[in-house]
Parts: sequence; structure tokens; C-alpha cells
Amino acid sequence: MWEHGNVMLGFDAEERLIQKLPQDFAAKVVWGSRYPHHDATSAWDAIARLRGANVPEPLSARMMGQNAAVQFGIEPVPETVA
Repeated sequence: MWEHGNVMLGFDAEERLIQKLPQDFAAKVVWGSRYPHHDATSAWDAIARLRGANVPEPLSARMMGQNAAVQFGIEPVPETVA
């Protein structure tokens, strides 16, 4: 089911296994928040932790939004910096 199914697993910023083995999870995970729960982390926290774990940027981008866009059939809007 994991390898061949249309399955996504949510993760948050503290997921150590995803930080250590990103290549095993990059195609199957999506970042999510449990806001407003007290233990929720932000997308910025997750990005910082992935960077701190030396997760390659293309894998991080998949986990932080590209997988969700594909799963829901939407076209992501490129980030613009003013």
C-alpha cells in the first residue's frame, strides 16, 4: 500500500525519521499543522528543521507543498518576494 497506493502521510516539524531518511518519505508525505493546538509548529519551523537536517531542497519542496498540490489536483502558485 505504501509503495504503490495513492497514500499520503502527514508530518510535522519534529518528525526525526523524515529528517534522517528524507529520500524514503519525500514522495509520500505532506506537511500539516495541528493549529490551534498548543504543540503545533509552523511551516517555517518545519522548513528550518529540514534545512538543519540537510534535507535537499527539492525533497523539502515536495514534502512542504508539491505532494499536496498533486494529491488535490491543484496548481501551486509560485512564491513571489517583494
